[in-house]
Amino acid sequence: MAQKRSGPLFYKAPARKAEKNPAGLSSNTSIELNIERLSAEGRGMAFRDRKPVFVPYALPGETVRACIVNDKREFAEAQLLEVLTPAPQRQIPPCELFGRCGGCQLQMLGADEQIAHKQQSLQRLLRGFVSEDSSVWQPTLSAQPWYYRHRARLAVAEQDGKPIVGFRAANSHHVLAVSSCPILDTRLQPLLQLLPQWLEQLPQWRRIEEILVAVDSGNNIAVAWHAQRAFPKADADKLEALCRAANVLCGDGAQLNYAVPSQATSIAFTPNDFTQVNPAINDQLAARVIDWLAPTAEDSVADFFCGLGNFTLPLARRAKTAVGYEVSAAMVARARANAMAQNIGNARFEVLDLFEPIAEFTLTENKILLDPPRAGAKLLCETLATLKSVQRIVYVSCNPQTLTRDIEILAKGGFVLQHAALVEMFPQTGHSEAVVCLARK
Repeated sequence: MAQKRSGPLFYKAPARKAEKNPAGLSSNTSIELNIERLSAEGRGMAFRDRKPVFVPYALPGETVRACIVNDKREFAEAQLLEVLTPAPQRQIPPCELFGRCGGCQLQMLGADEQIAHKQQSLQRLLRGFVSEDSSVWQPTLSAQPWYYRHRARLAVAEQDGKPIVGFRAANSHHVLAVSSCPILDTRLQPLLQLLPQWLEQLPQWRRIEEILVAVDSGNNIAVAWHAQRAFPKADADKLEALCRAANVLCGDGAQLNYAVPSQATSIAFTPNDFTQVNPAINDQLAARVIDWLAPTAEDSVADFFCGLGNFTLPLARRAKTAVGYEVSAAMVARARANAMAQNIGNARFEVLDLFEPIAEFTLTENKILLDPPRAGAKLLCETLATLKSVQRIVYVSCNPQTLTRDIEILAKGGFVLQHAALVEMFPQTGHSEAVVCLARK
């Protein structure tokens, strides 16, 4: 459990004028609000004249002082100025930047309470597909709630004429200098202090826009960067030398490997590649996918949005064949290399634009894995709903709202929800993920 620090319950912004018109929502005044519940993304919700007011960092049962910053017709958004009456479950966030950094929204809430809130939100979204006494709901996938991110993108900025690295402030492009981060892997923490020192030795460091850091299952640490075209080769060489001296791999081509222990699989990646940021949860998720999809030697499996083969390769070990589809040709090439390195000959990977209509697409696989980005897989689900050969679908979602839309599409095609579970991929944040299994009636 993270150590609690002494300090205020919340970062207090500069005081605003007292409220003059209790019935109004003027952005020039501060108002008192009673928080009734949390929204799906973890913001406190109050009501003024039946109008929802969203207050980040506020908890149900609290009385807060806030200032309206965005007043729309259907709802308003407010900035939390002060917690007047804290809820019993409020805890002191361990991060000094909480409330200012845009990375975390729920550090004031314990890990169990965060999971309970996200579970309730997911159940509300999927209630139309789940009967009240259903055994659809399966145990949440959860692990260590702190120091879990094995990679991150750090912004570079200037402060008092010197370089800083850190994260964007909440709702801002302003960069906050970060010397430690309680959700970043402990092996990456020293880089937060080393990187500004290294940048200061580069005459043209201002041409670096962001720095990528990553650590793999073998304790290899890598650094890469995105810079303007005018970034001098001499500066790049100097930065590479500093990395080598610190035993840090360097550059876009730095080779790393992350393990999926439950599947006896290792996936090669570079700092620029997409991987699940929480390795412990990714391992549990791979096991859950295999369990629910239950591939056998008679099954052919299609993995849509396959990335580097994170799920495709474990599936291929059990199925007759597994085909991974991805829009990026570079990712497909990397996935093929991963299959070859693992000596998995019954997996193949194809380039396919999964965001274009694919009514003409011929699909022979009978079991499907979907792992789309936040936009979901609307067009693909419309096609899958019509294919009688598809008997089972496991859907890994990073956006429960689009998941709900896509399940409705599949349900109209004759699929029913068999299993569902919350995936706590991003503790301390309002972001939630889910995995569901659907089968044809």
